[in-house]
Amino acid sequence: MTAAPGSRVRWQGHWITSGDDGPVAPLLRRELTVPAGTVAGLLHVAGLGLHRTTLDGVPVSDARLESGISAYDRRIAHSSYPVALEPGPAVLGVELGRGFYAMTTPNVWGWHEAPWRGLRMALVQLELLGADGEQLGVVVSDDAWRWAPGGTRFDSLYEGETFDARREPTGWDRPGFDASGWSPVHRGTPPAGLLVPRSHEPVRVTASHPVVAWSGGGEAPLVADFGRQLAGWVKVSAPDLDAGRRITLRLGERADAGGVLLENPHVHSERLDVHEFVVAEGGGSWEPRFTWTGFRYAEVSGVEHPDQLELLAQHAHTDVATASTFSCDDEVLTWIDTAMRATVVNNLHHLPTDTPVYEKNGWTGDAQVALEAMLHQLDLQHLLVKWLDDLADGQAEDGQLPVMAPTPGWGYIEAPEWTTLYPYLLERLDSWYGLPAVVERHREPLLRYLRRELARVDPSGLVVGVLGDYLAPGTEGTPPEDDLRIAASCYLVRGLRAGAALLERHGAGDGTGGEAAELRAAADALAAAVNQAFLDPVAGCYRSEREPRYRQASNILPVAFGITPPGHVDAVVGRLVEELEARGLRHDTGCLGLSELFGVLTRAGRADVALAVATGTDAPSWGAWKEAGETTMLEMWGPVERSRNHYFMGAMARWLYEDVAGVRMSAPQWREFVVAPALTGSGLGHAAYHRQGPRGRLGAAWRRTGAAVEVTVTVPPGSTAHVHLPGVAPFAAGPGEWTHHVDVPAPVRTRPGGGSPDHRHRPRCDDGAAATGPATTTRTEESAS
Repeated sequence: MTAAPGSRVRWQGHWITSGDDGPVAPLLRRELTVPAGTVAGLLHVAGLGLHRTTLDGVPVSDARLESGISAYDRRIAHSSYPVALEPGPAVLGVELGRGFYAMTTPNVWGWHEAPWRGLRMALVQLELLGADGEQLGVVVSDDAWRWAPGGTRFDSLYEGETFDARREPTGWDRPGFDASGWSPVHRGTPPAGLLVPRSHEPVRVTASHPVVAWSGGGEAPLVADFGRQLAGWVKVSAPDLDAGRRITLRLGERADAGGVLLENPHVHSERLDVHEFVVAEGGGSWEPRFTWTGFRYAEVSGVEHPDQLELLAQHAHTDVATASTFSCDDEVLTWIDTAMRATVVNNLHHLPTDTPVYEKNGWTGDAQVALEAMLHQLDLQHLLVKWLDDLADGQAEDGQLPVMAPTPGWGYIEAPEWTTLYPYLLERLDSWYGLPAVVERHREPLLRYLRRELARVDPSGLVVGVLGDYLAPGTEGTPPEDDLRIAASCYLVRGLRAGAALLERHGAGDGTGGEAAELRAAADALAAAVNQAFLDPVAGCYRSEREPRYRQASNILPVAFGITPPGHVDAVVGRLVEELEARGLRHDTGCLGLSELFGVLTRAGRADVALAVATGTDAPSWGAWKEAGETTMLEMWGPVERSRNHYFMGAMARWLYEDVAGVRMSAPQWREFVVAPALTGSGLGHAAYHRQGPRGRLGAAWRRTGAAVEVTVTVPPGSTAHVHLPGVAPFAAGPGEWTHHVDVPAPVRTRPGGGSPDHRHRPRCDDGAAATGPATTTRTEESAS
């Protein structure tokens, strides 16, 4: 078999399979003799779906859930591992799990009916290398391999795993094992996907956590609490139990006196995240190999007392590097940063998922709102470039994109408030990391998508969406009063401008600049249509004749995306402030508006209001989640909560880095950045944000000392910081670490109620509620931005 186009390996073997689609995971085995002079090997493996590969009984890598997830009829990933070899007999072993490739669990997205679905199979190639790197031989997947059923009797990403240690052939993947009774493998026919190297960091176990508390026992279920919300699985050790004892773990994010709470209306099975370990003679330990889930609790059956076994929660996710640190002296803001970081990594498993327990899907809207916060926190270049390819792989011939990627064919709905992630993600990745080759690869799919969206513009110049400002407080989906044209049109404006910026940065494909101009003109026309249709300049709000009730997101998004005419921004933000105060400084917005609320307030000089909303403890608020003992972001604002590992409600963490600490990129790859802390005059005492940029460590820290504030700015070689401090003319700082002292007015914290003469006597902004009373907050001196 020759290499597929774009592959870096010249494959010489063929795909092999057991030929069996039953529930038991097949074990594939190949004996070989390593020739004299061999000192090392390079092993390439592709598995459909997931594979666990060993050499002489030892895993070839600490990577898990290999080699990833994709639309397998478009792209199949393989992994490469350097391995140590010595002359003599050796054995390659491969165990195959189902993953999303060979799913059997019925679900609403149709993974079990995917167009690529087929028999589990593997493609293997071991290159034997001498001391000077010459190739001494090649062992490939061919007819010499044998197979037998293994101890993994069942695996499903949604239902969990069953492992019977009595059925696992002892020593099957080591030399000396008698495999004379094993069956010959069959040649497999894979989907038509391009065979490519896995280009992003692997999934690894990054930490292990013991049980912090046990509850139940006797008549009540025995429940282990690991003390935090995690993603991964639980390792079971039971050295003293009798052979045949079945230990069952039900994993979940919630538990009560009746045990772990499990429900998933999207998956049609009575078994959800259940893991079973059947002990062999002499006891032993086991952990799942082909599944992961979100959990804090494990309900245990099969033992009477906790001391009969040991449980370790294995925290596993794509092992991306942490890019930054943040600190401040407010407990709620610190919780937001910590919880958002934990929630994001809990959702990284070969792509950014929406929840590691309910769906495991790569929803575009979730990443759309949280992208900037995620880029601040983690080094996501390789993972998100891979996901860009997943998005393009899901594109229909007419240019339409699905709302999740990869997809088995589900999710082609008209929701630009979700799918405009594509141009936005491409532009932001290029800005953060500088990726001209990636931009070029995606140029035509991007233009095809944007032109299709423009073809949907209605006679009023607008586009409609489906999902809107999803999961606003009091809703379990799209707010019923949303006019779905507002969010859809605003996000398409931003997507068009992102596409134009990319073309201007890298040159238009037609050589004239006409494509960029086309996109900018379309964005300007769409922005004008939004203002024409929805902006009430007297009332200072965006509202719809179809759905006249005011929602905060309607005022947030046009300002955030530069759609509101400059002369009307103060009035629109003023109305937003009044509405927030009328609700006791609590937000009324879902994932779209919430991600932009705090930046809009701060840029308009109302960082005092932003701080009050962000640090409030009355629900709906992050402070209420903190006081309830949550360790991660929840999906909804109650009373229904569902997922406790859902990052889009933490998207406002971007504000902590860019405004509270005051550091934001102003030229690609941090060649230039702004330092403009907006809360030095508030009740906060200090804040700091530092990150590793492409040129070195950068960031800023500020601390109040009496009536003054000390600000320290760190600038790496090749970068410039543009510093804006209260009472000081803006100035530029070159490489080095610079400390400045400025006088700042006494701290003032915004409180609910009262009034401000700038915002009095406004007309009503809805269909019957009285105009809210005037605000009483005092504007403190804010830094220029």
